[in-house]
Amino acid sequence: MLNLIKRFSKDDHGFVVSSELVLVLTIGVIGMIVGLDSVQNAVVEELADIAAAVGSLNQSYTYGGFSVSAVGGVPITTMGSTFADFKDTNDAAGVSGGVSQSVTITNAMAETP
Repeated sequence: MLNLIKRFSKDDHGFVVSSELVLVLTIGVIGMIVGLDSVQNAVVEELADIAAAVGSLNQSYTYGGFSVSAVGGVPITTMGSTFADFKDTNDAAGVSGGVSQSVTITNAMAETP
């Protein structure tokens, strides 16, 4: 039994493989973190674009009423309707339906021309 323990302590087979595996896994995890950060930034930018597009939609509508003379002398009428888009809480600088000021996108990596 003592001979087996001595032989096991002097055996270095597999040491290189396990250290290579640790190195490869470490590089893979670091690369995955960077990749997921890039995906997160892209998703946030797209969602901000969607929020800006929805915020800039014209929400006002108007339609006029109409009147039709029916058989029997009783007119059929509908009243018109209107709606005006007033300034929302986060609208930009008094512009109704403007881009929201609450969405701020910061890019950690500055783009150079």
